[in-house]
Amino acid sequence: MTNNFFIISNVFILILLNISNVLKGTTTQIAIKEKAISKTSYIILSIISSALYILGLFLTMNSKIQKPDILAPMIATTMYVSLLATVEDCKIFITNRWRSRICYLINTILSFIYVGKIKSNMPLFSMRLFIIFFVLIFLIPILWDIKIFGKSVGPQPGDSRMFMILFPISMAILQNKILWGFLVWFIIMFSYHIIYMTINKSKFNTKEEKDKVIVPLAPGILLPPYIMFILIWTGLIF
Repeated sequence: MTNNFFIISNVFILILLNISNVLKGTTTQIAIKEKAISKTSYIILSIISSALYILGLFLTMNSKIQKPDILAPMIATTMYVSLLATVEDCKIFITNRWRSRICYLINTILSFIYVGKIKSNMPLFSMRLFIIFFVLIFLIPILWDIKIFGKSVGPQPGDSRMFMILFPISMAILQNKILWGFLVWFIIMFSYHIIYMTINKSKFNTKEEKDKVIVPLAPGILLPPYIMFILIWTGLIF
């Protein structure tokens, strides 16, 4: 990948991500209308997220991992989305679908390219098959709300999109260690969920009030991968 193409493509991705924050009828307008996040706060969050994107590019490009020019945009987009999605989910329990779509499409496409360019003990076909398999699993709740006994059997669409952001990049980096990697992410996510839920429920007295408690999953899903990113940047593994 030439330097000019790398710069132009990442500027284009960053512009797309920022445009997604101001699209009419998106989460941004809902958050502002409900006075959960102000317009000024969104501008500040977008600037900080853009800085995170650039930081992700810089740190990954200066790491010792294989093909950093392909991996860098994947890490950078995940870092961009993680901050805004966490704030939105904590404030209004929904996240911007267009921002998530941009990120998981980029991560899925680049993960396919990345695994084909690196040296690995795991067969290329198996890695790509794993990516397709799990993307399809997470795509089902987005396209269809399958219910059993009146309850949804899969994660909500917003949560599924965040898993679709996380999985391709994790598969590309961890490869044959993916099951261990995802076990760590799930342990962190469920621990966060249980602790957060317990703390929130303790604030109420009646069962009806406790049953209405909702826990935002974005922090539990999108923040654990930073452990993997830091290990890449410091050269401790990978």
